[in-house]
Amino acid sequence: MNYIEFAKNLERLGLGVFTTNDARRILGKPKNYVNLFLHRLYKKGLITRVSKNRYALGGASKLELAYALAKNGYISTLSALFYYNLINQDPNSVDVVNTIASKKKTLNGEFGSMQVRLVKLGPERLFGYRRVLGNVSYFLIAEPEKAIADTLYIYKSVYTGLCGEAVKRGVNTALLKAYAERMHSKKLVELLNGVLNA
Repeated sequence: MNYIEFAKNLERLGLGVFTTNDARRILGKPKNYVNLFLHRLYKKGLITRVSKNRYALGGASKLELAYALAKNGYISTLSALFYYNLINQDPNSVDVVNTIASKKKTLNGEFGSMQVRLVKLGPERLFGYRRVLGNVSYFLIAEPEKAIADTLYIYKSVYTGLCGEAVKRGVNTALLKAYAERMHSKKLVELLNGVLNA
């Protein structure tokens, strides 16, 4: 099977970001063959290596690659606000809120190098996100109101100015307040009131 057939099979299955096991199922070949096949595609620049045993088709966006690192979470904070055009500043890192780990990783791709920050939150705080189609695969991203709430919860007062900018560009303030209350953080509600009354 050549790259074009392989990529078409991945796209048909909605697997723009895929694992070595996904490739094995598509190719129907042993592990050593699959590893060599993927290595050759990687060396030719046709796929991007996201992490151990995880790859992406060429053309995957920064958000798709970042999401692939923590499938049990969603893209949030400033990256989500920039995605919705609620802030002008493209953040130099992508925050992925999840329930498993807090750590930083560096990804390299067609866009250059980027930092991905995995931020651990309790499962009761993971809500208010949607599934969207990127360039080659689906990923989860916070709704605009939840992205503001997450930003204030995670970064405290560091980005209140950017959150204020996002609010002025048009978000559902009633939903934003409800999300802040649901996070069960007095500090978050206090910060949000300051942003809304500025």
